[in-house]
Amino acid sequence: MVNITKPGKGTHIEHSDNVSATNNTITWDGELFKIVPKSFFAAAVDGEILQIVFCALMFAIGLCKVPSRNVRQAMISFLHALSETMFKVTGLVMNYAPIGIGFSIAATVGKNGLGVLVSLGKLVGVLYGTLAIFIIVVFVPIMLISRVPVKKFFLTTWQPFLLAFTTASSESALPKAMECLEHKMGIPKKIVGFVIPTGYSFNLDGTRRV
Repeated sequence: MVNITKPGKGTHIEHSDNVSATNNTITWDGELFKIVPKSFFAAAVDGEILQIVFCALMFAIGLCKVPSRNVRQAMISFLHALSETMFKVTGLVMNYAPIGIGFSIAATVGKNGLGVLVSLGKLVGVLYGTLAIFIIVVFVPIMLISRVPVKKFFLTTWQPFLLAFTTASSESALPKAMECLEHKMGIPKKIVGFVIPTGYSFNLDGTRRV
C-alpha cells in the first residue's frame, strides 16, 4: 500500500545523524541463546519478550512442582493481585498518552511546518486502510470458519478498539480487552489470561502492518 500511495513523497523531515545503523546477522543458534536471559530483571528492562516468556514458563513449572497446595494458591493469588494492580497503573499512565501525542505533533509541526501534517495524515490513512483490508480479508474469514459470532465480537470489543485508537497504543487496551472477552463474550478466564497476553507478545499482525 505504501509503495502504491507513496504518502511521504515530497516531504523532508529533519532527522538526527546520531542514530547508529546496526547490521547484525540473525542466526538460529544466536536466537536460541538469546531466549535464555542473564536475569529476569535484565530481560524486563531490555523489553526482551522471548526472555520474559522463558522466565515466566520456568517460574510456572517450578510453581507446579511445589508440593503444598496452599503455597501454590498463595503465590497465584499474589500474582493475580499484582497483575490487576499493574493493569490499573498502566491505565493511569495511558490516560496521559494523548497529551504526549499532542506535544509530539506540536514539536513536529513547529520544526517542519504545517505541510508535514498532510503527509503524516496520508500515512495514517494508509495505515488504517491497510488494517481494515487486513481485517476484512484475513480476520473475518477466519472468524467465520471458526464460527465466532462476528457481530457480537465487534460490538463487545469496540471499547478496546477505541481506546487503542485514541492512545495510539494497543497495550493500553489489554486490560479492557480481557475484561470484555471474559465478562461479555463469556470466554473462560484461564483461556483469556493465556491467549490474549500471548497474542500481544507474538502475534503482532497490526504492528507488522506499520
